[in-house]
Amino acid sequence: MLPAERPSMKWNPGKVVIGLIFAVALSATVFSLWYHQRNSRRALAYWGTSAGTLIAGAPEIEVLALGTGESSRQFQVDGQKYTVTAAADASQAPGVSNIRRAMVLDVPFRWDAPPPEQPPAWQYAMLFSDGEESTIVLFDFDSGHIGTPGGSKALALRPEAIDDWRLFFHEQFEPD
Repeated sequence: MLPAERPSMKWNPGKVVIGLIFAVALSATVFSLWYHQRNSRRALAYWGTSAGTLIAGAPEIEVLALGTGESSRQFQVDGQKYTVTAAADASQAPGVSNIRRAMVLDVPFRWDAPPPEQPPAWQYAMLFSDGEESTIVLFDFDSGHIGTPGGSKALALRPEAIDDWRLFFHEQFEPD
């Protein structure tokens, strides 16, 4: 009886190319995960898992202009009463995806800045909602801070973020 013939192992450049493409894709994926985790860990720690998830992906986003006075929509932050003076749906607003992505990155915040001497006078808010879950992010562009109702501390913003986010709110309430 003759031994079974083995198929000859031929050099197949197509398989090598596919293997290289797979290796490059896997490397790019690992690098992307590492890069995004590295550049968002402090922001996500500040917001917390629940709020960070809503900021990044809630389907409903409402922008609120805040002031004082009487209104049917009011809330308190650190003992200060705020009235919603205007509200707009920003779920599909131009630039909202950039704003929400920036909120969960470390880049727009000045992490080494001291806490504000006076409590911020919040001028705007963003309400992120997904069904029964929601979170509010507060903005004080005069002092350059962002925070949450009942949050541990206000975070200082970089000047570029202040300008960009102020413009975003201006466009929501005073469209051209």
